[in-house]
Amino acid sequence: IYRSIYDAAPGEQPALMLASALVRLARRHELDAWLPELQAAFPQNPQFRAARSEHALLSGDYATGFDLIAARWAVSLEQSKLAALPCPAWDGHAFAGTVLVTAEQGLGDEILSSSMFEDLLAAGQPAVIECAARLLPVFTRSFPGLRFVDRAGDELARIAASPDARKIAALELGRYFRRDAARMPTRPAWLV
Repeated sequence: IYRSIYDAAPGEQPALMLASALVRLARRHELDAWLPELQAAFPQNPQFRAARSEHALLSGDYATGFDLIAARWAVSLEQSKLAALPCPAWDGHAFAGTVLVTAEQGLGDEILSSSMFEDLLAAGQPAVIECAARLLPVFTRSFPGLRFVDRAGDELARIAASPDARKIAALELGRYFRRDAARMPTRPAWLV
């Protein structure tokens, strides 16, 4: 149905509806065949970038998926605290200061992104990570070398005023720690 709507009146909204439907229906081959046309027609649209990110992650193209994942904030009802922090973005390289990791949109996303906290710890980069209050005990127990704060507080904003702070959203850690399938953890569990 969405394809016939798009063919009858090609436009941004019908294209987004079609792309989203193909992602949700797991019809990745059809989206792969149509993706070059969409990329050429709507290269900067944040909704389409978010759909492309989801499609790439579902297809195992983790590098592309995580490179585009920041587009989710443009289509989310929840606003990222990341933009409000006055420090620069973290580029994945070690530095002498602290990485401030903002919490994700919901509890499931927070737990999913926590699979990368061990990688952050292994990189030796000091970090302060915000999370839902009910996750504080399990995250603190599971990653004793990292500091966790309640997402309802203003601790990250206070630390962000330091010239030695950099920021990143939790799922965006995938840009540096989940570039391909070989970097996916094989451990059966990571939370204690």
